[in-house]
Amino acid sequence: MILTLHTHIQKLSPRAACRVLIILPALFLVFHALILVGILPKNIVWGGRLTGATFYPLEALAIVLNLLLMLAGSVAAGYVTAPRAAGLIDKIKWVLFYFVVFNTIGGLFSITTFEVLLTPITALYALCLYRLIQFPDGFDFKTRQNT
Repeated sequence: MILTLHTHIQKLSPRAACRVLIILPALFLVFHALILVGILPKNIVWGGRLTGATFYPLEALAIVLNLLLMLAGSVAAGYVTAPRAAGLIDKIKWVLFYFVVFNTIGGLFSITTFEVLLTPITALYALCLYRLIQFPDGFDFKTRQNT
């Protein structure tokens, strides 16, 4: 089964993984902004269990994590160059990968239907991050080779 999953991950192109990690977090930034300004209800995030003072710090965490996902995708795609921070970016990808895996598991136990429906998106994030982790030095989209 692990071999089959690995084979399916290999079919995901690094370019597609980068695009997912740039576009989807951008959409989620808008989503979290709409929650913070009160247009969307607070009870549809964080498992529907948060109240009071813990809500805003965790929403800030969600925004930071989405920005880090966008950064990981942008660096891997070559849109952002950070030669001095390459090692840090690689560590960030691993931390994000494990966070997203645990978030996917947690999403399955959410009491809100909306968050359960978002669980496949977090699983997609994990797959994309894992695919990019396989190219620690980046990927040249013009030649389709590791850099």
